[in-house]
Amino acid sequence: ALLNMDPDGGRQLNFVEFTNFCSKYGFPSHLKGSLEILYQVLIGHVGDSNGEAAIELGFIDAWDPPGFLFVSPDHHAKLRFKRGVVTKCRNNPLLAWWSVLDRDGFMCVNCENFLLACDELADLGVGEACWEMELLIAVYCSLDGRRCGWFSLKDWDKECYHLLVDFTLWAKETFGSVAKLVEGFGDAFGALGLEEFVKCTKQTGLALDALELIFEALVGDRKGSLENKKLSVDDMEFLERWDPLKEQRDGILWESVVNKRIDAQVRRNMANAQVQKVYGRLPGNSRRDPRHPSDGRQSTPAAADVICRTPRTHHKVSRPTALRRPPRFG
Repeated sequence: ALLNMDPDGGRQLNFVEFTNFCSKYGFPSHLKGSLEILYQVLIGHVGDSNGEAAIELGFIDAWDPPGFLFVSPDHHAKLRFKRGVVTKCRNNPLLAWWSVLDRDGFMCVNCENFLLACDELADLGVGEACWEMELLIAVYCSLDGRRCGWFSLKDWDKECYHLLVDFTLWAKETFGSVAKLVEGFGDAFGALGLEEFVKCTKQTGLALDALELIFEALVGDRKGSLENKKLSVDDMEFLERWDPLKEQRDGILWESVVNKRIDAQVRRNMANAQVQKVYGRLPGNSRRDPRHPSDGRQSTPAAADVICRTPRTHHKVSRPTALRRPPRFG
């Protein structure tokens, strides 16, 4: 239990106590350079490990980390998996996304729903979906490269993502909504065939094969040839909810939070290297700390304190929660 890390029973842990505990109980040596930034992440501040802040242990004890955080990504397996799924879905990555992975149209898939989709694909004879659980989770980790608990269409296929963004933004700017595209050019029953769809979307500037790929994905896995299928207003409903610009802004915000923490650690490492070069050791690693001299001389701030002192900020980034189980394919 993490409460064993708390020597004074105060249910808080400063940086010195945190590092001492990790060293005592065999924290992996190749990760020791990350202890400082790990501590900063846990307390929610960047650039503050001087003992003024402390970890609230109650939160850590109550946290049940998801299993995928302990699995390394397998990028080669991801490529094999994607190839098998896309082949099953008529070589259309966008159709594979909507028909198998994101049937509810949330434009993101968490680990639980990914594994449920793998069960359905296995029933349909996709060999890659029959892999051992650990390998499937490694595939998921490769798709969820940020380890944020979900992956998006952009993570699944960047080309299809950009095609859909261009199409959606054009439809909303031109007609006011994606649904009005079908309402304005559909037949008496409010349905739009492939030929009419291509004609009314030429202004997007997308190639013919790209428009056919989007149309095939929107109508889904209905029976019949592509030329005989019809697109309805209901098929466009999830695109009405989707805001690609907001999604991009949220992605930039998430990346900025991550990069800020990484940049702070890089600056700290550079500053520590400079201090070690000047003093021959890092402050606090010998009997006399240059920042707290015991011989009466004036104290000089260490370079790490001068360079890496940053405001305390705590960014809250909302993330998708668990999604509903997708309906069975077909």
